[in-house]
Amino acid sequence: IGSNAFFNSPAGIATDQNGGIYLVDTQNSTIRKITPDGVVTTVAGLNGVAGLKDGTGTEAWFNKPRDLALDSTGMNIYVADTGNAAIRKIDLSTGAVTTLTITTSSGSNSSSSSSSSSSSFGGSSNSSSSVGDGGAPSTWFVAVTVMMMAFRRKRLLR
Repeated sequence: IGSNAFFNSPAGIATDQNGGIYLVDTQNSTIRKITPDGVVTTVAGLNGVAGLKDGTGTEAWFNKPRDLALDSTGMNIYVADTGNAAIRKIDLSTGAVTTLTITTSSGSNSSSSSSSSSSSFGGSSNSSSSVGDGGAPSTWFVAVTVMMMAFRRKRLLR
């Protein structure tokens, strides 16, 4: 915490309305916050543990997150968790981390993820049984990542 905090490949950055800075600490698989006073805390993730696990604070695991964005309310962070090929949501009021589930709207019986959740984008899955093992990102992952980058750029230009 504070001046004793160390980072390992910090990336994606966003600021809140109070001057707080959120960033992904990629190689530590954590999401960090720096207050205007310079105090550094871990918002979510367990330092040095890579995996896919929903939970609260250090009970949630990430795998090499690369970018993040705050929503317009400033109450939720969306994280591009690249090692898991997933978009994760952190509710800042509770600290709860959930994995968003993407489903298609077509009536076809195409294959879907192993999650039992059938909610559309914005829903969550509490399953922690599967861990992504890399590979090429899917089309939806690239599309959502591009949207996050555009949202972040728009906020920076204000």
